[in-house]
Amino acid sequence: MQISLQFSGAGNAGWTPSSDIVITGFSVSAGTNTKAALSYDEAVSITSILTPSVTTTDLRLIAVGASNVAAFDFTPTPVSAGQSVFVSAQAALTATIYFDSAEIP
Repeated sequence: MQISLQFSGAGNAGWTPSSDIVITGFSVSAGTNTKAALSYDEAVSITSILTPSVTTTDLRLIAVGASNVAAFDFTPTPVSAGQSVFVSAQAALTATIYFDSAEIP
């Protein structure tokens, strides 16, 4: 399954799944070399990730995607029902989160 968050310009947006999921991939589609970050932290900033002004560690970052890179898979990342994930977009773009249900059949 997938959900897309669409941005008309730089900014942040969140999504809260209604059931437990496992994120399996993340992609960015837009202009040339546009980037976005996926995180558990609503304060995430793709700008500070790309050009940090201080030395720090972001333990809640899930992935960073770029429009010039195909969608990629990564270690499955669980998200509980009611827990939000956030995307920080560098510019106008569509960020797609790929996920599977976390329910055990």
